[in-house]
Parts: sequence; C-alpha cells; structure tokens
Amino acid sequence: MNEFIFLLDLLGIIAFAASGALVAGKHNMDLFGGLVLAFVTGIGGGTMRDAILGVPVFWLAQPHYLWACLAGFLIVYGAVWKFQSAPKATINFLDAVGLGVFTVLGAQKTLALGHNEAVAIIMGMLTGCGGGMIRDVLANQVPMVLSRKRLYATASLAGGLAFVVLASLSQSIAMAIGFLIVLIIRIGALFRDWRLPFFPVLK
Repeated sequence: MNEFIFLLDLLGIIAFAASGALVAGKHNMDLFGGLVLAFVTGIGGGTMRDAILGVPVFWLAQPHYLWACLAGFLIVYGAVWKFQSAPKATINFLDAVGLGVFTVLGAQKTLALGHNEAVAIIMGMLTGCGGGMIRDVLANQVPMVLSRKRLYATASLAGGLAFVVLASLSQSIAMAIGFLIVLIIRIGALFRDWRLPFFPVLK
C-alpha cells in the first residue's frame, strides 16, 4: 500500500508540474518562469496542507518529489520544443489527473494523522486545488478554483467525500473511486460544460 501511495504521489506531481510548465509556455515565460510554475504546481498544495496540519513538509525530507517536478517540466519542455505546440486540452487533462490524485492522497494523509472526515475532505480539496491556484495567480489568470466557467473544486470535493466514505472498507478501492469521480466530473465539466448555478448579481 505504501509503495502504491508513493507511486501515485509521484504521478500526481509529474502531472501537475507538467501542467504548470504548459501554462508557462502559454504565457511565453522564460525557462526560469517555467520551472517556477512547474514546482509550485507540483508541490504547492501538499506544502499548504502539511503547514496547516503542523507536520513536516513532505518534500523537505524526500527530495525525489523535487526530481518529479523537474521531470514533469523536462517532459513538457522536450515535447513543446519538438512539436512547437500543445493543445489546451493537454493542460486541462494533466490538471485533472493531478487534481484527482492529490485530492485522494491529501484526504488519506489527513485521516492517517487522526483527523476527522470533514477535515480530511477539506485537506484533500486544498491539496488538489492549492498548487493550481498558486500557478494561476503567478500566471496572472483567474484561478480555476474560483472560475465560474466549469466545475473544479466541486469535483475535488466530491472525490474527497467518496474517499472518506469508502476508506473504512478498503483504502485502495476508495482511492480509485475517489480519483475516478474527480476525473469524470472534471472531464465532464470540460466537454459537457457542467457548472454550478452562478451567484446572484448584486445591484
């Protein structure tokens, strides 16, 4: 189980770091800007989670997470250098994968630390959305988590809820189902335009 979580963590970081690098390319940043967005997207949410929970920040003692961020950046840099383009759908898909992975991992770690289910759901959502939120702010664009265009944080909330409900039965199954719920809702939001009702306009 620990090896599975470790590999899932690396997958999420690579996917999120790659999405950060793609956003940097979209805004025509230099290599340093690309590295910054890749790293803050990859480890930003988990860093915020650990700081709030009062535990050692995960990547300080395990630098392989930083190498995973670098790998995500290099994969994107090599692909864009070769093909000279990257469709917007690629950013959204990688972001959806990272969102799903970090939602369930954030909730799982919170439960393992002895916190209750409500805290686990919130920390799962923060872990999933935090890195992308920092990325979007640094790129001077409206964070996806606050955008009214399509469901984002709601997908993370639903996946985290599914995980904590099923975690007592089987954590591996709960992770798989939670991840799939996030991915399905996020992809559905992108291709089917799923969204919540807008906040009433104040006059």
